[in-house]
Amino acid sequence: MEEARVLARELCEEAGALHFRFGVLEQERQELWRARHEAWETIHRAHPGKETLIVDAAVPISSYPEMVLFSQQLVDQHQVVGYVFGHAGDGNLHVVMVGDPEDTTEWEKLESINHAVVQRAVEIGGTCTGEHGIGIGKRKFMALEHGAGCDLMQNIKHLIDPKGLMNPGKMFP
Repeated sequence: MEEARVLARELCEEAGALHFRFGVLEQERQELWRARHEAWETIHRAHPGKETLIVDAAVPISSYPEMVLFSQQLVDQHQVVGYVFGHAGDGNLHVVMVGDPEDTTEWEKLESINHAVVQRAVEIGGTCTGEHGIGIGKRKFMALEHGAGCDLMQNIKHLIDPKGLMNPGKMFP
């Protein structure tokens, strides 16, 4: 555990982290999770009338600083409101961006950042999703991550459920 803490701290400091906290005891972990869950609420309330687009990807811990820098550069380059944070200890990265879904130009920028972050995560051995799993919003990245394996998954689904009755239209429309 100590080795993981030291590595995570070093990686975060190399990437320019301003603060680092690590929790092992139950109370410490609960406090970190509370702060993490309140972050989204704080971001959402700071931008009334806007919606959030949350990028959730995970990469090997050794690539975490690269992903943080890559993501922040995209946010800065596209001049959007975005917050980059995550769980350095397990490689889970979140980019929470704020915009107006009715403004197609603005929202397309957010979606392009989403795609670029996920694509980069997969390229360096990560996954298109961290803790939130594959859902309707992430299914578009299944082929990117799994290649021909995605076709196999679809074929298995059709063998088991030829009429498409189980979870219709969710993973394989």
